[in-house]
Order: sequence, then C-alpha cells, then structure tokens
Amino acid sequence: GKTDFDFFTGEHAQQAYKDEQTIIRTGQLLSIEEKETHHDRPDTWVLTIKLPLCDKKGSIIGTFGISKDITKRKLAEEAMWESEEHYRNLFNEAMDGICLADEETGLIIDCNQALSSLVGRERVELIGQSQTILHPPNNNQAAYSPTFEQHLTDKEGKTLETQIVTSTGIIREVEIKANHVNIHGRKTLQGVFRDITERKLAEEEIKLKNELLQTINAEKDKFFSIIAHDLRGPLSAFVAATQMLTEEIQTMDIEEIKDITLSMKTSSINILSLLENLLEWSLLRRDIMDFIPEKLNLKKKIEACIDVLSESAREKQIEIAISIPDELEVLADNHMFDTITRNLLSNAIKFTPVGGNVSVTADYNSDHSIEVKVSDSGIGMTPELKNKLFLISEKTSRPGTEGEMGTGLGLLLVKEFIEKHGGKIWVDSEVGKGSTFMFTIPDRSK
Repeated sequence: GKTDFDFFTGEHAQQAYKDEQTIIRTGQLLSIEEKETHHDRPDTWVLTIKLPLCDKKGSIIGTFGISKDITKRKLAEEAMWESEEHYRNLFNEAMDGICLADEETGLIIDCNQALSSLVGRERVELIGQSQTILHPPNNNQAAYSPTFEQHLTDKEGKTLETQIVTSTGIIREVEIKANHVNIHGRKTLQGVFRDITERKLAEEEIKLKNELLQTINAEKDKFFSIIAHDLRGPLSAFVAATQMLTEEIQTMDIEEIKDITLSMKTSSINILSLLENLLEWSLLRRDIMDFIPEKLNLKKKIEACIDVLSESAREKQIEIAISIPDELEVLADNHMFDTITRNLLSNAIKFTPVGGNVSVTADYNSDHSIEVKVSDSGIGMTPELKNKLFLISEKTSRPGTEGEMGTGLGLLLVKEFIEKHGGKIWVDSEVGKGSTFMFTIPDRSK
C-alpha cells in the first residue's frame, strides 16, 4: 500500500517511477544497477530486474521486479582503486570476470580468476591473446575491442549483452560493461563480465509461459465463440421449426411439412457435427484421446468416407474422383484418419458450387512419406484467409456455396490429428480457382 516515496528520497523515488512507466509503455524488461538513497539511513546499491506484469489477456497492468543488494560489491569496486595492492586482491577475488586490454593493440594484458573460470581457460592462456578468443567465431562485434571505443565516453561505459564461448565450445550469455581506465599511464579498456545465462533462461521461460497463456486464452475464447454463436444458430433454427410444426401443422400441406422437417434435419446435423468436434477437441486438449495406429488400406478408407458424404455431393451434383494405388497402406489411427478425411472432403463439397468436382489423390513422396491431396473446383480463398486457416485465435468459418454452415473447429482438428501422426498439412488456393489441401503421413506401415 506504499510507494517508493515512502522509503527513498524524492530523486531516487521519481527515477524508479519513471522506469516503471517506461516498462508499462514499452513492455520491455529493465536490468540496472542503481543507488538507493534513503531518508534515515546510508545509501545502498542494488541489482534490479523489472518486468511487465500482465493479466490473463496479455495486457500490461503493472510491473514486478527482483532486487539484490550489491552494496558490498559496489563499495569494493570503489575501494579497488584506492590501493593498488588492495585492488589486486579485489581484482582476483571479484565474483565477476574482469579483463584488461590494451586500447591500441586490443590484446589482453590481464584478467582475474573469475574470468578464467567463466571461459574455461587458464590466465596464462588469455594474456597476450586477442579479445576475440572470448567470442564465438560468428560474433561480429568484440565486446570491448578498440572499435568499441566509439561507444564509450570519458565518464561512463557502455553495457551490453553478448556471448562468449568456453574452451569446451559452450556458449554463455554475458553482460559486459566496458570502461576506459588508465593504469600507470597506459590507456586500457576494462571489461567486467557477468554471467547472465540463468537470467536469460528465466526470461525465455517467462516468454514461453506468456505464449502458452495466450494460446490457452485463445482456445477459451474459441470455445465461448462456438457456444455463443455457432451452436446457438442451429439450435434456434431447430426450436423455431418445431414451434412452427406444433402450432401450424393442422393447416400445412405435405410440401410445407417436408420443408420444415428438412430444415430440422439440417439443423440437427450441424448441431451433432459441432458437438462431435467440441468433444474431440476437448479430449485432444486434455491429452486423453486414445491414439492407436494400425495398418489401413488408404483407398478403401477414403472410399468409405466418400460414401458417408455421398448424399451431400449428390444434392450439389458434385462428382468426386479418386486416384489412389490399390495396394497403398498407411499406419494411422482409424478414428483420427476418418476425422481428417471427412473434414477435408466435407469442406471441399461445402465450398464447391453446384456441378463442380472434387478429387482425392495419394502416393509416395521422395522422402517415403505418403502424401494425400484433396482438391476442389470451388470458390478458393484469399492469401489472407489462407494464412489464418490453422490459427485458433482467428475466425475463419464462412458459409458454403449453398449457405452451409461450419463449426469453426474442423481444420484445427485436422491439423492436430495430422501432427499427432508426425505429418504436416498445407494448402494451395486462389480465389475463383479452387483449393488443394495436402497432408503427409510418415510411412511406418512396413
């Protein structure tokens, strides 16, 4: 319930407030060494890491941070220059790696034990060597080489994060502060190395957790959208049809009754399809869906799926052609493969105009995987829509050529099931020229 102004002097408290506002505005973390000036006790030094605090939607609502008291270390650094003997002791005992390099030649003239331990090389191996010995071969900028001098001023050094490579080839993340120093009249660059590998790993973990949280929120929003919109629509149509039958069936002729019952059938099919997809998606997300691969004859399997959808194709006068070798087998989960094929064929029929055609082909790839193609002569899609097809955070469901409604989950399930098999899916499409969905299944049938 208090603020920085309750504990620190106005100048420090004001700076802390400005830092936090910057984090909230930019969303970037802040890592600094800062002096804390207090009202009633001596000044202290802390190493502070501050990060944005986000709510479940990823919106920044504040900051949080961790501060480590480094007063002793800072006092030691200041005292280091008071006495050369004292300096040498601190130089060797400092927890941070310290390296001194000649400004003119860029060669290392001294380093402490901490740096030697950090890079896995003895002090005698480092002295007289170029600073590039501390950096990976592909690192274009040595941290405190003479070319780095342009980034320095007479009053303060430049702090940057980079990498060093150990003698065993392990790359460590380090924070380096470089300064001009004068040792016995010799212009020298001093680099203080701090190992921040663990901090970087922690930052990456925070990033991954935020990405996971965004995915979870997107899935939750998708469920709410389907329940609120996609499920409500066909249910409302079904209820309206039953109400009309109840109230007016005595005055209706047989054709009117057939039309209403057909509407009820369509609504119930949409509801059932949606509930099936919701159930499968829920099981998959909770990782409790059985995955039992078995040998399947690909042609027979796809022909069976086509038979299930034959009535939908017949009503739109769509011809479905199949070209698959009779002997081609695939090792796949029977139920999941049905869902994959059914959804892709259903979409092809849905977005193909009356009198169009759909084709299914399959064969081996050069990498011995099995590639299946489902093509249609339908309405196609824009590049923008194509890029959003498999993203749960995007709404891509749209009516078919005869007003057919989708569930919004079909292609997401297809992608998840294909990846469960170790395959991948992609699509080629152009507006007005149809679409071709292609997916692969690794050949593990032998």
